[in-house]
Amino acid sequence: MNLVRNRGWSGRAAACVGLLATAAAVHGQGRVLHVDDDAPAGGDGQSWSSAFRSLAEALQLAQAWQAQHGGGVCLKVAQGTYVPGHPDSDRHSTFLLLSGLTLRGGFAGINAANPDENDPGRFATVLSGDRFGDDQPGFLNRADNVLHVVTIGEPVLEPALTGFTIRGGHADGEGDHGRGAGIRAAHPHASCAVVNCVITDNYAVMGGGFATSPVASGLTAFIGSSFVANRAEMSGGAAWFGQAYFENCTMVSNEADHGGGAYSHGRAMLAGCAVWGNTAARGAGVYAAGGFVELTACTMVNAAAQHGNDLLLAGGAAAVVRGTILAGRAPHVHVGDSCAMESWFNLAADSLGPTLTSATSVFVDVGSLVGSPRFADPLGLDGVAGTPDDDLRLLPNSPAIDAGVFVSPWFEEQLNLDAAGAPRVVDDPGMPNIGVGAGGAMDIGAYEFQGVSCRADHNGDGQVGVSDIFAFLIDWFAQRADADFDRDRQTGVADIYGFLTAWFAGCP
Repeated sequence: MNLVRNRGWSGRAAACVGLLATAAAVHGQGRVLHVDDDAPAGGDGQSWSSAFRSLAEALQLAQAWQAQHGGGVCLKVAQGTYVPGHPDSDRHSTFLLLSGLTLRGGFAGINAANPDENDPGRFATVLSGDRFGDDQPGFLNRADNVLHVVTIGEPVLEPALTGFTIRGGHADGEGDHGRGAGIRAAHPHASCAVVNCVITDNYAVMGGGFATSPVASGLTAFIGSSFVANRAEMSGGAAWFGQAYFENCTMVSNEADHGGGAYSHGRAMLAGCAVWGNTAARGAGVYAAGGFVELTACTMVNAAAQHGNDLLLAGGAAAVVRGTILAGRAPHVHVGDSCAMESWFNLAADSLGPTLTSATSVFVDVGSLVGSPRFADPLGLDGVAGTPDDDLRLLPNSPAIDAGVFVSPWFEEQLNLDAAGAPRVVDDPGMPNIGVGAGGAMDIGAYEFQGVSCRADHNGDGQVGVSDIFAFLIDWFAQRADADFDRDRQTGVADIYGFLTAWFAGCP
């Protein structure tokens, strides 16, 4: 099998993301307006002391100014909750992003000692579709919510959205009004950079958190953003799209019938993403209905009722998966008729062998491992797997450490970080390197281990004892990568001698 013809997509995606980031930076140097829902009435937006109260009003002025003068406009938005439209607006109200417009949330605002302090984690700036503030859990009492909280129009210069929480969209209509409750890319050419945003608690027929038009040539790039607890009645709990790029993003606790996390019918790239706790009848993590999907350095832990727990390929789709942890229910992958998948240096919690539906289904693997990812806390504080508090970082001795596939920073302007914001390539001196590129020091999965392993402490309890020998032998007899002590990708007698030598020496 040869998917080289598709691999150029990764380069094109990275180039597009670089252009989006550059455009956003340039736009931010144009006119700046301020918005704060705690500001006095009658402001003109020229400073925090005279900020607009209404984001809708500020957007109208920005677009009018652009139409007259051209150039970019940056709206700085303080902590608070903002609803599209005006008090007498209907469900079709939306925050419309057009060419050259940058929205930045997470500012401290007018009542702070430093109003310009920016920290979206502390100063939550919420774009809400809940017009009357009466939403109930479980997507109840939402029939009066706006259809789409944010709409990306046709851009000439791409807009950018940074540092917001986007919630409460309810796209329960037909056609376009049933897609993309949180963010909708309305025009086929619509593009946008969405950076450090949380898209949560949105409902749609397709694409609870985000959706493109059915035929999309534009590229929406999500960087460091999270899709949490969104729902789609049909497909794409977190996202439904023709083209999209996700870097260092999380998709957790989203649900749909097809594609609990992402549903792609064109081209998709996920790089350094953690996709877990998503549920669907088919394709709980990522569902590819045709086109091409590339997963690089991701962590996938999902559960489908029927098949395709972490990845499902249908409609002649092709995929390249490399340096990725597949730890959902087994089988992790479903490869449909006339579909093809290349697997490179991944780690599967169980057998990597996918479900192949026919002789036209093609699967090729190079260098992948079967073993425990050894997640730090896969149940989290609530004791329930598949919820946002799960900690999927790696523990010492994980076979994923120093075994991944190095990919240079996704675009030049960004530091090479993992999904937790830690350095992406860190060598663990306690683990022999078997990765590809960067001296073999990049880990498999979305999170890079930052410590030093003691290989004699096989069970990871912080002590070296007889229990470690038994734990090692259990893995050795099961032929798991956890017991491949010399890391030659085979589990043999030499590994027992190597482990016992290390066990007698203890930990440094």
